[in-house]
Amino acid sequence: MIISRHNLVCAGLVTVAAVCGCSQSSSSGSSQPVVVEVFAPRQTFLGKVVSLRIDDKIVRSIRAADHVVSAVPRRLLKYPARAAWAISKPGSMRTYAFELEVGGGCDGVPTKVMADEPWAAEFADTGYAGRVPVAVSPHVLAAYNADFAPKHDLPALTAAQLRHKKFDIELGKSFLPNAPPAKLQRRVKAIVVGVSKHALPGGLTVPMKVAKHWYQQLSGTSMPVGYSSVFVTLSSRSAVGGFEKWLGKKHRLRLRLGDTSK
Repeated sequence: MIISRHNLVCAGLVTVAAVCGCSQSSSSGSSQPVVVEVFAPRQTFLGKVVSLRIDDKIVRSIRAADHVVSAVPRRLLKYPARAAWAISKPGSMRTYAFELEVGGGCDGVPTKVMADEPWAAEFADTGYAGRVPVAVSPHVLAAYNADFAPKHDLPALTAAQLRHKKFDIELGKSFLPNAPPAKLQRRVKAIVVGVSKHALPGGLTVPMKVAKHWYQQLSGTSMPVGYSSVFVTLSSRSAVGGFEKWLGKKHRLRLRLGDTSK
């Protein structure tokens, strides 16, 4: 029986500091790699949307730019979705629900993005153990250990302990107050295959083909070609200005960096 709930709203990347784990005002660590988000802002002309579509060609051009260490294309899942991890207190019958607002806090990436993880083979388009494989951001685990676990007198979890945790994702539903349920809903069986720095910051990540399948099931149409954004790792914070200038010149101001001022 669930007797307590705790909600974590996963909003994804909003600032450079949120990804590199350091303060924007700090002068230390300027030589450390930093992650920025590249996206195509909505643009219209004579009432028609003419926004640039981020495709593989654009991703390749970004990877070839100076000071770029890596570039990961991502597709954000924007429809309502939620999940909850059932956590039991040792020696007790009580169970607690650590709730995750997945809508807007989950994305799809090509499986090769996780290639350097020891569990990479489990992050497969075809699933793992009959479930959808999910990679979890270290920030989600940190939120559980820093807030949820102490509040309910639960032991902290390590990344190893979280591996292979089974849970359900409810597509089309939300924990947010007054959020209307989607017309089409589906319950998906999922499993945590690992905690990874490659997962959506503050959220969850699934294989790209899984994300496309979910989109098609809920909308009745194929997912639009292209990506929502590209997460780019630069060699240092000092490279951000030059990269932003190159981006504007190369793609005629049709691509921008995510807001790093907040």
